[in-house]
Amino acid sequence: MLKHGNANSKRVIVNSLRGKVIKLVSHSVAAPMFEIIYSKWATSSERNLLQQEFFGDMYKHEKESDVVRLEDALNMPAMKGAVLSAVKANIVRILDKKLAKSSLLHSVLLDFLKFCSKEDREEVCQQIQECLLDFIGTKNGAQIVVRCICQATNKSKKSIMKSLKGHVMEIAKSEYGHLVLLSLFDTVDDTVLLKKLLMPELLCDLVGLANNEYGKKVLLYLVAHRDHLYFHPSDIAILKEGVALSNSKKDMNVRITEIKEVVLNPLLEAIANDPKGWMSSSSIEMVTLAVLKSGNGNEAKKAFEAIAEYVCDLNVKIVENGKEINIMEHPGTHMMLKKLILHDKEKAAEERVTFSSVLVSKLSTEILSSWIKCNRGCFVFSFSFGNFIEFSDARCFGETSQFDKSNQDRNFSWSKNPFQ
Repeated sequence: MLKHGNANSKRVIVNSLRGKVIKLVSHSVAAPMFEIIYSKWATSSERNLLQQEFFGDMYKHEKESDVVRLEDALNMPAMKGAVLSAVKANIVRILDKKLAKSSLLHSVLLDFLKFCSKEDREEVCQQIQECLLDFIGTKNGAQIVVRCICQATNKSKKSIMKSLKGHVMEIAKSEYGHLVLLSLFDTVDDTVLLKKLLMPELLCDLVGLANNEYGKKVLLYLVAHRDHLYFHPSDIAILKEGVALSNSKKDMNVRITEIKEVVLNPLLEAIANDPKGWMSSSSIEMVTLAVLKSGNGNEAKKAFEAIAEYVCDLNVKIVENGKEINIMEHPGTHMMLKKLILHDKEKAAEERVTFSSVLVSKLSTEILSSWIKCNRGCFVFSFSFGNFIEFSDARCFGETSQFDKSNQDRNFSWSKNPFQ
């Protein structure tokens, strides 16, 4: 009837739910059907009216058009205690029956956690911890879990991480669920236990995670914590709000550094072993860039060498929208290389190996002849060689430049003007 009926029939069906919302949402058979009607077929104003029934019996038959959220129902100080008490009773009733997969429940519950007492918040959060996976399907639900995690004790966080075992990859690839993992990275003091319980599942398929729209955010958060280049301000605001409620004692920078250590080298190793996979699209190149910018030491050098050899291969093509594009002419690759080369200034200042030095060491006359025939190739060469000249001193490369050393056997020589 909802699928094929006319507009009037749909309104009749939705309106027939009035006065029975709590009964239906807390019924094992009716709850899934109610969720479909509420989320898919009810209009915004109808959803507001149905939501009011969580606020007490007085809203079962008498609706108020100006009451949109719980905050509106709390405007009358004399009614605040009664409303919060009714909301809590209805929430607990539904949670007791393990029927937490309700977008209506998530919307009301998120508001309730903002206005309830500390004791009520702790009680409800304790129940939520027993069914966390039921909340990650909606944005409000994910925010609820973030709040519960941030306010949980260290013992409770341990239980939460254990309950997620076996579902970590599923959560990481969830549109909203990935925020739950990010909140754990932000607030868990026992990073040793976190690395033991959660990281093995993430590390088992790094390419699959990096290619996923939401999974890549988990990797980016680990190597480029809250960088505005990769994260929307609204997501950062949710995480910051959660951290503000946290009772964690460990310094945030120390925590993130400890967690990054376990994932950075495997990522660099994965890039070194499969540069083609990590340069196959603009989306995954964003992750590759963040990893290479964070990398250091021998593993970073190996990854730089693999990427440099790959982009210097004149036969490499990237297939996009059914068309083959030379890798040096691909806009995503060009942007990634440009940003990586520009980041060399920071690496050189810290006396770390730079991508420019590695890339220049792989160049030959044939490669340059190809690159200078395309606009993007010229820019990559200009940026990389300019960096090489600027940073090629005894501190970074020794008295003899790596470029000279690596090209002695190639019968390759520069004129006084390297761009001639």
